Amino acid sequence: MGVDRFYVVMETTSSYLSESPLWLAGAFQLCAALKLAGKKLLVGYCNHQLLPLGCVGVDAVASGTWLNVRAFQPEKFIISSDEEISRRAKGGWYYCPQALSEYKMPMLDVAQRKGVLSLMSPSPDEGFASPLFSGVQPSLVDWGERNAFLHYLGTLRAQCKLVSSASYDKALSNQRKKLVSAKELIENLRSNGVRGNDRDFFDLVDVSLSALDILDGAYGAKLRRLMSGK
Repeated sequence: MGVDRFYVVMETTSSYLSESPLWLAGAFQLCAALKLAGKKLLVGYCNHQLLPLGCVGVDAVASGTWLNVRAFQPEKFIISSDEEISRRAKGGWYYCPQALSEYKMPMLDVAQRKGVLSLMSPSPDEGFASPLFSGVQPSLVDWGERNAFLHYLGTLRAQCKLVSSASYDKALSNQRKKLVSAKELIENLRSNGVRGNDRDFFDLVDVSLSALDILDGAYGAKLRRLMSGK
């Protein structure tokens, strides 16, 4: 009996977001090939860098809390928990969806002081982050890791819904526009002293754009036919 569906988990090339356009393009192309073969496809250990999977018609993605669920690294299943070094930030991280970047609470304080915090208000807004934009100094809000992940997962779900489109070209164009817009916003925030440290998406915008170009060159024509129903 043939296999009609796949659960795909891909080992990352870094501790979280990949800096390799070839790895990212390979992830997109693998999923595109499976969808073109008529398979149902669930992709696990997903983060916002993999949102363009919606362009190839992936059926669902799975994510979760903390990096061991958002980035598949085999050693996490070998090394015991007491040997791992936690990098969790006190107060949690805030995911700014329109910047595709995450920021620590002190950086939100800087944004408030510089008058640019409103630019970081979540869009789409699932409601979990509203206390950070209530006028209170963000680092004084009882935010924490639980709220950070409720916000992240809720926002990622909303972003996933916005990716899929009736046509491949429209979905691809929208993703490219969102990447360019994210880079512009990050530049603006940086000019005001607001930085995402190792979770800043600035340099990864070009990585993602290159990966989308590779995907389009390899599978664009076939995906256009698949998503148009022809």
